[in-house]
Amino acid sequence: MEMQGRIDEGVAWLESRRDDWAPDNGFAFHNWWHLALFYMDRADYDRALALYDANIHPAPTQFALPLVDATALLWRLALEGVDVGRRFETVADEWEARLPTDRGFYAFNDLHAILAFVATGREAATATLLAALALAAAQAGTNAMMSRDVGLRSPMASLRSARAAMPMRSPRSSRCATARTASAAATPSAISSR
Repeated sequence: MEMQGRIDEGVAWLESRRDDWAPDNGFAFHNWWHLALFYMDRADYDRALALYDANIHPAPTQFALPLVDATALLWRLALEGVDVGRRFETVADEWEARLPTDRGFYAFNDLHAILAFVATGREAATATLLAALALAAAQAGTNAMMSRDVGLRSPMASLRSARAAMPMRSPRSSRCATARTASAAATPSAISSR
């Protein structure tokens, strides 16, 4: 419904079916994420952040999927110019703690971790993860293909997006300067020289 612009219908449907999917469901965070996207489409950012705090990322998680959704929502909110407070710091802390074991393992997760690192100015973590993606891309298999075709290209686009969009929309100009610095440090030539 969201991709069809049926925002009010989507909100009504998810809200009316909450008792079917929310209680005791380990994947409910993802449905809450979809509901938050609908509220974003209504420009009800306070409601989207309330869902984030109560249901999408209320506490640190041991699993990557809730971190993916938390990161994706915060990134979208930041690009809309919404002040997300210190939420990105918390998510970036969790991604950074996963670096020793998870980096280069799954390109989709790596991309989301990079978004959190860029948003919080963690240039060293960004560089570490981009280097791991480059190593993964040199291997064989599905993740290598994803690392080559998506994992290395998407962060470059995201870094350019942060550099271009956040200075115009984000109330946190220091975050924008960091995104520009990370973007310059993460160019393909800089990565290949490491």
